[in-house]
Amino acid sequence: MLTILRSSRKWIWLLVILSLAACSTTNRKGKYNTGAVDTSLDVPPGLSKPKQTESMAVPSIASDRTSYSKYQQRDSGDSANRDLLPPIKNAKLVRDGDLRWLEIELPPQQVWDDMIRFLRSEGFKIKYQNPATGVIQTDWQENQEYLPTNWFARTMNKLSSTGLMDRYRVRLERTDDPNRTVIYLSHAGMEEIAYNEAVNTDVVDTLWQPRSSDPELEAEMLLRFLVFQGMAEPEAEKIVAPEEKEDVIRAEFANVDGAKVINVKENFPRTWRRVGLAIDRLGLTLDDKVRSDGIYLISLNEDFLKTHQEEEGLVGKLFGGGGKQQTEFAINIVDQGETSVVSVKDRDGKYSDAPNAALVTELLYAQLR
Repeated sequence: MLTILRSSRKWIWLLVILSLAACSTTNRKGKYNTGAVDTSLDVPPGLSKPKQTESMAVPSIASDRTSYSKYQQRDSGDSANRDLLPPIKNAKLVRDGDLRWLEIELPPQQVWDDMIRFLRSEGFKIKYQNPATGVIQTDWQENQEYLPTNWFARTMNKLSSTGLMDRYRVRLERTDDPNRTVIYLSHAGMEEIAYNEAVNTDVVDTLWQPRSSDPELEAEMLLRFLVFQGMAEPEAEKIVAPEEKEDVIRAEFANVDGAKVINVKENFPRTWRRVGLAIDRLGLTLDDKVRSDGIYLISLNEDFLKTHQEEEGLVGKLFGGGGKQQTEFAINIVDQGETSVVSVKDRDGKYSDAPNAALVTELLYAQLR
């Protein structure tokens, strides 16, 4: 929560300045602090940085067709002699309804390394990375898209904020071709809102709340990654060009044995992809997944809980005196031909009545519908 001093003179002055700067704002989607690049390796206190050797190669990224916890192979080859950011030979954006992902002709190990460098070059710190599940997640970063860019921009950056924060998650998957990689990139956003402006006081209290994921920002970041890899920008723009979104309701709630489940009006392959993307967008921790069983194993991390704790009543359930709350679940997808059933269960495969299970079900439904 932030406290912002409010003064009539200050507001008038700021309005005048902003009106003069209105014609100088940028129309580019997603403008971040690219000067604050995180290039160092985070090392816990008391430890020294390890030497960079080939034995420290990032573990291989497994495919959808196997359990990640059982996949232990490593890429072969001398990565030290690899050209830095060689141009992409071929890349295409695959669309399946409202889903889209990037397939590029580069091995997963190289894409992993390059993606981390790219995100850092955009000004993001890497909050979480798990090579075993192919997941890279950034920290929150202010989106400065609507800040002025003229001669007094530096001054305004110190005095104002857009009230928008963005975070990205990248998930890599292998294909049958060892030199081809699938890239899923998802966006999560927060916005700052004032909640006591009507009160006659000298302060305005604000809080951060989730905002909807932005497909345009996801496309923009994919475009920038392709350009970062050496592709000409006009070519990259053609690849990630948006398509019109169909206004179709694809999911509805149902009850099975007294438990709330989600009936999805799509086949298993598409539902599997959409649930994976929903997990990414919601910022849930992906512990493991087994496609053959239709199972995603997820955990509710601290960041996720804090993001949703502003809902009154939920705070008490999560952090109150009711004992330790359940934070580990299995998202189960059942193939029913042209439709699928999605449910949130405990790790033993039983329907869960935990408050957190209800929360995840509601959030999944919002993503899947």
